Amino acid sequence: MTLRLLNLKFLCVINQNFMRIKARYDLALLVGFYAVLFAPSAYAYLDAGTGSQIIQVIIAGSVGIIFALKVYFKKIKLFFQSRFAKKNKTEVTPDVDE
Repeated sequence: MTLRLLNLKFLCVINQNFMRIKARYDLALLVGFYAVLFAPSAYAYLDAGTGSQIIQVIIAGSVGIIFALKVYFKKIKLFFQSRFAKKNKTEVTPDVDE
């Protein structure tokens, strides 16, 4: 078999697997949508501790995002610099006085 034919077969298998996963995802999304849309009334209440838990989740998520940005800031900065860098860059070297 030629390399091109193997490549086409490989892509066909990947496409079939992707379509199966997409069909399962669409079915799960549809079932979830109908479960929420036609759910009966729960007659539930929110106690005082629920508000503090929601605030804790918001604070923890914010701190987690800030920490992740702190850890990966240099990589993120280099990524955007490479994307938006000017085409005709001239390299500037600092003068060192000896």
